[in-house]
Amino acid sequence: MALTGLVLFPLRDTLGFWGRYLNPQYSAGAMGPVLYPLMWIGGTAMFLALLMALVAFVQGARKAALN
Repeated sequence: MALTGLVLFPLRDTLGFWGRYLNPQYSAGAMGPVLYPLMWIGGTAMFLALLMALVAFVQGARKAALN
């Protein structure tokens, strides 16, 4: 899941950069239907991956404390 976010956020930034670079009058508003879902999906995937990593860490720490 974190890899999904890792790919989607740079993709979003790349679309914005190249759009502005190739056309100074470019507005990201036209790309909104593409960019905003990328932002939400990437952020959600990264949040869930971090949450799962935290849960695994806490379980491992508890197990180590009991031994």
